[in-house]
Amino acid sequence: MNGKNHLCDFLKNSPTFLRIPDEITLMQMLSSLPVDWIRQNKSEFTDALNKLADSHTVGSGFVEQKEEDDALFDQFCQWLSDIQGETGIRMERYIDDLSSNYVKQFRRESAKLKSKPYQL
Repeated sequence: MNGKNHLCDFLKNSPTFLRIPDEITLMQMLSSLPVDWIRQNKSEFTDALNKLADSHTVGSGFVEQKEEDDALFDQFCQWLSDIQGETGIRMERYIDDLSSNYVKQFRRESAKLKSKPYQL
């Protein structure tokens, strides 16, 4: 399948941790895959999701996420939930890692720290 080759090439040529623009590109690539392909290629699909989730959490991609990106991540998480229903592939981990809920909390906590004067 052409989509598979495109996905494999993208992942093969990308760094260990993706920057936010590449995370968004990967989300778009994944969400354009046919459900039948996802069912037949569960390992390749979850490998790509693992790279995306690891980039976003361990690689700190969430720090680069802007408020205008939040809707994209939430829509992708909704799509993952739909895919779970259609394929039976467990998506909770990915939804938790990619939901904008965490990054919104991070922004609130960062704002609190910035507003407090530095004291020794």
